[in-house]
Amino acid sequence: MPGSLGLSDLFVSEFDNGEWSKPINLGELINTTGNEGFPAASERHLLFCASEGLPGYGGLDLYVSGYKDGKWSKPENLLAPINSSCDDFSMAVSNDLTYGFFQFKQTGW
Repeated sequence: MPGSLGLSDLFVSEFDNGEWSKPINLGELINTTGNEGFPAASERHLLFCASEGLPGYGGLDLYVSGYKDGKWSKPENLLAPINSSCDDFSMAVSNDLTYGFFQFKQTGW
């Protein structure tokens, strides 16, 4: 998509009056020159996503970023035991953030 920064970027679009707005790239703080994907938003204005371009344990790791005053915070690695040396991705959390589901892929599958 035009405006991409890397191999796979995250964008946002708003649904208003029955139509989706033009997608807007989330920018260099969220997107890297690598792959970002599997976004999930919580009711608490948190974005969970996977990235292989941010520092981590290897492959895809899960990160969280908050949205406040029109800006995203620097993504924070969810660390072990959520992240591992395998590909960790696709995080979905409960509204009260007391539990979540995620997926990982062992290398060699």
